[in-house]
Amino acid sequence: RDQLHKAAGVADPTAETEPEGLIPSRPALRPADVLTSAATPGRLSALDVGICSPDAAAAGEDCTESMRLRKTNDYAAYMHELEAQNIEYKPMVWSIFGRPHAATREVLQNICRRAARRRGLAKSAVLLRTAESAITVEIWRRAALMVFSCWPELKQMEQEEDEDGPP
Repeated sequence: RDQLHKAAGVADPTAETEPEGLIPSRPALRPADVLTSAATPGRLSALDVGICSPDAAAAGEDCTESMRLRKTNDYAAYMHELEAQNIEYKPMVWSIFGRPHAATREVLQNICRRAARRRGLAKSAVLLRTAESAITVEIWRRAALMVFSCWPELKQMEQEEDEDGPP
């Protein structure tokens, strides 16, 4: 979310994270990890970030498509409320390996094109590569943190070694 917000913020300085109250009938729902005008010309976009595993039970043939459909279905009942405010709901889905869904990449390309124009650049490819790299690194950093959080603490490892005896 933070890397996506950073990319959107270059094109749209008013981009915000986790805005509340976008759905009047359910103000506690947060359909936008990032709310920005940089993703779709002429309207706001509620970008909802999701990371999925191809090994998950409901992953299907393409885990990113399965998650995109699931997220879209979760908010289907509220789409009219978002549309009434000129907000388009867009799931932004990556696999745990950093592969974006095709629609996610398209939105990121739009954001980087707008950012390039705002900066006076002729091409957006460098901004796109930078954003994609930063997002992928963040996905892998989070995965590494999850692995570390599952490791036993040093005292526990030391105690287990004492119980098992010397190698």
